Amino acid sequence: MREHDEAEQLYHRRKVHGIVYIPADFESSLSSVAGQAVVSVYCDMSSFLYYKNVLQAANFVMLDEHHTIQVRRYEMLGKDHETAEMLAQPVRYETVMLYNPGGGYPSYLLPAILILILYQTLFFGICMLAGIAREQNGELYYIAGRRFERSTFRLVLGRALAYVTLYAGLSAYVLGVVPRLFGLPHIGNFGDVLRLMVPFLLSTSFFAMTVSVFIRERETAMVTLLFSSIVLLFLSGASWPSSNLPDFWRYTAMIFPSTWGINGYIHINSCGATLAETSREYIALWIQTGVYFLTASLGYGLFGWYYEKSLAKRRDVILNYLRHRSAGIKRKMEQKEK
Repeated sequence: MREHDEAEQLYHRRKVHGIVYIPADFESSLSSVAGQAVVSVYCDMSSFLYYKNVLQAANFVMLDEHHTIQVRRYEMLGKDHETAEMLAQPVRYETVMLYNPGGGYPSYLLPAILILILYQTLFFGICMLAGIAREQNGELYYIAGRRFERSTFRLVLGRALAYVTLYAGLSAYVLGVVPRLFGLPHIGNFGDVLRLMVPFLLSTSFFAMTVSVFIRERETAMVTLLFSSIVLLFLSGASWPSSNLPDFWRYTAMIFPSTWGINGYIHINSCGATLAETSREYIALWIQTGVYFLTASLGYGLFGWYYEKSLAKRRDVILNYLRHRSAGIKRKMEQKEK
């Protein structure tokens, strides 16, 4: 019991994150052919990483122990060691984790999170700017191009290029320097990564500008859209295989530029693929860039048209009121003169 208490105290002091309990009758249970040995594993569920590592290590040890026991039993029946090995494992296999030999979560999950950080900060920044502008001078924010240049396309494209220029240096640091500082996978060509980021940042900017048309206050974006971070991570297929997702969610994931950006970056940076081998994600991002450019231009144009129409209506109401008011004053003056 002393060992049990010591293990429990270490667990509560968070010195250990898992306990493997081997009962005292473990060896006698294995000696009995009809018996069954039970090993209990207690894990810290506050983090899935602890649970996965402890449980996976226990499973690997038990599988290796099971193989050793089988070989010994065959040898006890008179088989030589080589024959016993063949009977215990007729087909030899070896598990090789591609691009993640350590089997750690950071090696494949953190690259996806880096892309998601770029996507979310750019998306929320554009939406919050739109909310602030609509609170202060909404008409200038959306119809400046219509009023001065008569071109909504120039307004949308100019702002998107400004956003991309601001995020170009940040993207180079996050995707190029951070993986090398913390030992994350970076076996791909960084030039291919930068070329992938061009349509990714453009599509994200146009997508955010499309959504920002519906943002009336700066707090709206944070309150209503902040929960989407975990959802987008799951929909990307980085933490959960996209093939196991229902068709509805798999097609929904294709709407967001983060899905294609995460998969393309992992292919190049973690798997060493070239840009040509990531053509599916690369082409999808350029398609989204064109589609969301049109939707953003349409949204800005419709908002500007609606605002000018409502402004003209208010102007007509005010002019009619002033016209009737001046006519009434004129009649009163004529009556006084008479």
